[in-house]
Amino acid sequence: MSKVKVKSYLSPTLVLLAMDWDEGFNRKDFLGFAIQRTPGFRAKTGEKQNKSDWLLNRIGFNGPNAKGADMPSNTNPIQHFHWWDARIDTADRGKTFTYTVYPVAGDWESPQLVKG
Repeated sequence: MSKVKVKSYLSPTLVLLAMDWDEGFNRKDFLGFAIQRTPGFRAKTGEKQNKSDWLLNRIGFNGPNAKGADMPSNTNPIQHFHWWDARIDTADRGKTFTYTVYPVAGDWESPQLVKG
């Protein structure tokens, strides 16, 4: 299995990730990418950070969430080859984040992370 290639581009307030997965070209069930960030997000400014979180997506396979909420990329994969994390809190500027990118494949109603 080929690995996902990821390149990050940094600014003080966001991280842009560019991704490629060579194997996805030949798979008819390739749905997109799930991106996990460590450390995760804070519910509110000043609160404790989650250990890790999935980057959020605003659009699923049925369009935007009817309730207007963002959806985690592990269940609603990012269908682009670039994505950004614009939720870098002021207190976290200059800190290190780890992004783990997984290809997502299978049926869109029950997407599966491709690990390896």
